[in-house]
Amino acid sequence: MIKPFLAVFLLLAMSTEAPGSFADGNRLHGYANSDDPVQLSIFFGYVTGVVDAHWGALCIPKDASSAQIKDMVKVYLEDHPEERHHTADSIVINAINEAFPCRK
Repeated sequence: MIKPFLAVFLLLAMSTEAPGSFADGNRLHGYANSDDPVQLSIFFGYVTGVVDAHWGALCIPKDASSAQIKDMVKVYLEDHPEERHHTADSIVINAINEAFPCRK
């Protein structure tokens, strides 16, 4: 019962973003660096949702934890402020691809 409520809450919380994207890196960075547990949950849920949606295209090791991936995205946002105007989903994907590049 909590999961559907949380999903609706996340959608409503982030639905006021600029046209053409669900959220941008600036908003995601704000959530990641908040002291508010709700905003931290939004960040964690968003990152997890992007990973789930793109799992087949990502080369995440099987033993990587969701907390590890969340931390990598947070560090990526800190290390790449010039990219925060991009869509949040593309930033999550770039962070993962930088940390876990696919072997050719």
